[in-house]
Amino acid sequence: MKKTRLGISAFLMVASLLLLAGFIFWFLSKTWYDEVKKFKTEADLLMINAVRAIEGETFNRLIFNSKAGDTTRMYVSRLPVQSDSIKGIVMFKEEERIVGPDSPMVKKQVNQIDIRLENHRLERPSGALSMVLSLPNHHPSDSLVLGVDTLLVWQKLNEGLTKGLNEKGLSSHYTLEMNKIESPISESALTSYFDLGSRNRYDVFIGDFAPYILGKMLPEMLFCLLLFGTVAIAFYMIQHNLRRQQHLTAIKNEFIQNITHELKTPIATVGVAIEAMQNFGAISDPERAQTYLEISKTELNRLSLLVDRVLKMSMFEEKEYPLKKEAIDLRLLVEEVSNTMRLQFEKHHATVQIEVETGDYLLTGDRLHLTNVVYNLLDNALKYSKNRPEIDILLQKPAQGIQLSIRDKGIGIPLPYQQKIFEKFFRVPTGNVHDIKGHGLGLSYVASVMAQHHGRVSVQSKEEEGTTVVCFFAL
Repeated sequence: MKKTRLGISAFLMVASLLLLAGFIFWFLSKTWYDEVKKFKTEADLLMINAVRAIEGETFNRLIFNSKAGDTTRMYVSRLPVQSDSIKGIVMFKEEERIVGPDSPMVKKQVNQIDIRLENHRLERPSGALSMVLSLPNHHPSDSLVLGVDTLLVWQKLNEGLTKGLNEKGLSSHYTLEMNKIESPISESALTSYFDLGSRNRYDVFIGDFAPYILGKMLPEMLFCLLLFGTVAIAFYMIQHNLRRQQHLTAIKNEFIQNITHELKTPIATVGVAIEAMQNFGAISDPERAQTYLEISKTELNRLSLLVDRVLKMSMFEEKEYPLKKEAIDLRLLVEEVSNTMRLQFEKHHATVQIEVETGDYLLTGDRLHLTNVVYNLLDNALKYSKNRPEIDILLQKPAQGIQLSIRDKGIGIPLPYQQKIFEKFFRVPTGNVHDIKGHGLGLSYVASVMAQHHGRVSVQSKEEEGTTVVCFFAL
């Protein structure tokens, strides 16, 4: 059921991320389309500005050169004009200027030159630059017959566009091509100018304006990346915590099962001993009664040790348990623990050898906890060995420390689990049933005690060859 819920949660998170990615893609695509459209509008404006600048230069050539005392008032002149088969009118507009000895010169910018051609109306930038550029250098008084210089138009437009695109950093990427008005316009053309005087169309192509558009979209892209990254990391952390919680729940349940078995065994044994003394006349047989009492005492001590180990493990984890440090001879402590466990060794027909290198093995530590460390390591070596266990205890004096190694020739530990055996409640998986009694606290307790004594513990193991646990105390 829990796995199903976890799978549903993962599915919903992935679906949410996909929907978010789809929304971000739509948003960025729309932003890209809008920016391209805006850029094309700007290109149209650049083209119009270039055309207006060329027309302004032409009109400046036609401004009446006034002398002192002359006055010129605003006027509009309309002259018929023709070029090949194109007909229309050209209009000149000037502002009033007065030049006199008693008056300052007033001179305002010319409004425009406008060549209006018959039956030509286009929405895109259009005009008759070829005809404007061929106007004479003086005010015309009669009908005009204008020539067409397409190369000059291209040159002037190119100069105007280069100036505008320079400001955007795109002048090196664009080309200006001349085509006939009737020819189809390429989709890649950014903007076009229709010269109705020469019947030519001037198309602007910019080879790679994507970096320019992406630069303008940078804030939106960074925001989308931050949004998606934040949501993805949040979902990952949630999923990771859910899986970890599920793993911890499984470990907790396994621990409860194991420790329940550990608690029930001594209780059942004591109960059987008491029942034998009550119902089978063992109380009248002092020797048998003493045997049952010894069994009960051993099991109660075992029960007390188990409870005490769990409590001390909790205290160590919260770092609230004070250490009662004193001078300890580690060699003597190891010998004492080995003698205490002599009956357990004999029960399992175990062979235990202690090898001590020459040196001083005095250290400062908590005797009770260090005793429990040695006991736990020897107990594990005994439990995880087959048939007649062989256990070697080695005390050495490496540089700047003391090293205790306990080696067995037991079943060993698989490589993937060797770094996990010091975690609380962890036991090497053997299916739903553990043939070897334990509760996953022993080595975690050892690691905690070693850390409190500024030492470290490590393991070296091969399956079916044995395990060596090394405790190093820094001096």
